[in-house]
Amino acid sequence: MTHRVGLLKVSVRKGAVRDAFPVFALWLAQDVGNDKAAMTIERYAPFFRVAAQQWPTLPDFPTILSHFKPKGMRRYLKVKQWLEQLPNQKTDKQLAVDLAELDRIEVLRGKLAGNPVAESLFDSYHDKLLSKYHAGKTSITSIRLAMQPVIGLMQGFNHFPTQEDIDAYLRKKPGQRAALTGFISYLRREHALDLHISKVTKKDQQRMKVAKRNALEKKVIAYIMRCYKDPDAFRLHDWLRLALPYFHWREIRSEYTVTEHPGGYMVSQSGEKMFIPTSISEFSFMSKY
Repeated sequence: MTHRVGLLKVSVRKGAVRDAFPVFALWLAQDVGNDKAAMTIERYAPFFRVAAQQWPTLPDFPTILSHFKPKGMRRYLKVKQWLEQLPNQKTDKQLAVDLAELDRIEVLRGKLAGNPVAESLFDSYHDKLLSKYHAGKTSITSIRLAMQPVIGLMQGFNHFPTQEDIDAYLRKKPGQRAALTGFISYLRREHALDLHISKVTKKDQQRMKVAKRNALEKKVIAYIMRCYKDPDAFRLHDWLRLALPYFHWREIRSEYTVTEHPGGYMVSQSGEKMFIPTSISEFSFMSKY
């Protein structure tokens, strides 16, 4: 192990970061054992090589995270754990979330590649939302959620959206109506386009209900199949969180009571009593599986 660390250390530029590499290696050996550390230490050397090129000493974790991004640091989870236990090192969970969301926004933008009009509209709307973020009026996650329907609307064509484009998109994705409102308002305000979000019709409401029902069904089926394969994975609260919306269109609240009944549970909350089955035979959709 010592010989291997010495050979890898040579590839790191001289300085405090190089000196930190054997310290990390010693911690890794204590954490996973000497044999496993010897087999895996090489995978962490690139982190120290890049860090030594970037900084004279290892900076605080938010700075490291901003450079490597969450996706990059996922390759070096043991380095992250080591940094977290060092004195004067503070992790910033919100920064990690924000950087991950920014990566997702970049992935979204990539779907418009080759469509300059769509890219320009995406960038200008994104800049508007970022100014709200810097003013403390929104979050990076909210920005990403607002940009998603923009991609859905603009993907596949390279012109300013028309009312027909908007109506057609919302017929396919009625659940995105609220999320798209901000972008349509932006187009009216900044580009003087006569566009609007059409009122929800009864047909739209039914379509949204069916779409939501189908999405809930997929989650319920996935959970049932998971617990069928691994009964120890079952957690009552997780099941109620999925089953109540599916069977009764109700969300589980912070205060509720549960009593066991033959074939299921009786959930009481806000003055209502609702039965939730547990037997797979109770689910008609399971006949498809």
